[in-house]
Order: sequence, then structure tokens, then C-alpha cells
Amino acid sequence: MKTRDLEYFQKVVECRSFTRAAAQCQVSQPTVTAAIKRLEKEFAVQLIQRDHVHQQITITRPGQILYRRTRQLGQELVSTRRELLATQTPKIRLGLPPIIGTTYFPRLVPELLRLGLLDQLQITESGSQKLLESLLTGKIDLALLGSALPLQNPRLQTKIIGQRPFVVVTSRQHSLAQQQEVRFSELAQEQFIGLTQQYVHPYVWRQFCQYAGIDPPLLYRAMDISWVKGLVQANLGISLLVVDAVSSADDLHCLKLQENYPEHFYISVAYRQNYVLAPQEEQLVQSLIAKDFEI
Repeated sequence: MKTRDLEYFQKVVECRSFTRAAAQCQVSQPTVTAAIKRLEKEFAVQLIQRDHVHQQITITRPGQILYRRTRQLGQELVSTRRELLATQTPKIRLGLPPIIGTTYFPRLVPELLRLGLLDQLQITESGSQKLLESLLTGKIDLALLGSALPLQNPRLQTKIIGQRPFVVVTSRQHSLAQQQEVRFSELAQEQFIGLTQQYVHPYVWRQFCQYAGIDPPLLYRAMDISWVKGLVQANLGISLLVVDAVSSADDLHCLKLQENYPEHFYISVAYRQNYVLAPQEEQLVQSLIAKDFEI
């Protein structure tokens, strides 16, 4: 069976036309027709019914099953191609979210220097959700990911290396800055400044609101944590951030939450389930999960 035949079949299903599929694949229509016939012979089922009178096609149930599997296979092939190309370079393609990259990862730098791994890192920085997508599609091979709950994905190997709480962040001028703790249910009238969906924070904020039974206004969703902190510092609203996102240099006030909600900022090292680690990647993973790397 040729992978190209599966590509032609997928395009026929999506275009609902042999002619349009051939045009998009830049081949002749007989080439596409021959590919479908080979697949039907290979699997001993009819995949597509052609109505020549009305110039329509119908995808049979076996065809629908094969189409779903073909899409999954196509994604795996793309990921595999990227993995094979990556073996031609000694670089370690590592994903880091901003908070982890600036707060936690530097603690590992002395060990990476000792092992000679630091100059082999090719780092991609983005929110955890976007990095998760890049990891699954083979754009990166390893990642330190933040998640609101322990990360569970059958396509990944993961290991939790630490967890941190979320806190409410205000300006020094805000009335809440006189307190050290707060109940989330007391924040129903406060304007919140949040982050976009590439971070775990929007999910956590929604969960906290649900637990507390409140629906506070969301003033703005920022694409960067520094934007959030700048808006909060200007006293335009408050925010919910992982505690280590705020430093003394930010001149902001953090309030501990009195409720013991299950969501925390879990930090995990992750790579694809079927990915074969290179020796230097194995060294990095072992360094990340070492007992003396405390968060």
C-alpha cells in the first residue's frame, strides 16, 4: 500500500470530487481513480460510490472509517518526518513556557553547563497549550509544561517535577493590598485581567469562579504575562497568576487564597509516547526529574 494513495483518498473525501482532488494534488484524474481502486482491492471493501448520472460521490461507512484513520496517519507521518529531519542536527528542541523559562529553568543551568548540554538547546518559548500542540505534531521534542491538573495524555510520557499555587495579584494602591489572604468568593465585583487561551490561567480562573459561585467581569485578555502585570500595576484591575510569575521588582501585591482548590500550577517534563530520546535528551530528562531539582 502506498501512502500517496491514502493522500489521494483523503483529498477525494474532503473535496467530494475526483476532479477537484486531482487538481489540488496536481495529478491526473485517472491517477486518483487508480489509487482508490488499489485501496479498495487492498482492503476488499468499497470506499466510494460514484453516481455518474448526477455527478456525485458517496463515502461508504468503510470509507468514512478509513478517512478518519488516514487523517491520524497523516499527522503521524508529518511528525515522523520532523523527527527524522531533527536527527540530522545535535540540537535539543525544547519548549518552555515564559514562567517556567524565567523562574524555574535557570536553576538547572549549572547542571546543564557541567553536562555540556546548554549550547545544544534550541528553545521555543510559548504558552503551555501551544507548546503541547507543537510537541504532539513534532515541532519540538521535549517540553516543560504547566498545567492546572496533573497532565494526562495517552500520546505523551510525562513526569511531574513540581507544583505551585495561584494567587490573586493587585496593585499597591488597591484596597485589597491591605490584606494578606482573600476568599475568591469575595471578588465577585472586582474587574479581572486575564491571559489568552495559550496559557493555563483562563481555565483555572473559570474553575475558581465556578467553585466560588461568582461571575466577575473580565476586563481584558492579554497575550503576555508582562502585559497583565503592567495593567494590574496601573490599578486597572486584578489578576489570578501563579505565585512565581510575580517578583519584588514588579511592585505588586499577592494575596493567598484561603480556599484549597484542586488546581495548582503543575510543572511536568513531557515528550511523545513513541519518541526515541537521543542520549543528550535522555541526560536532560534525567536532570529535570532529578530529586535535587526542587521547585
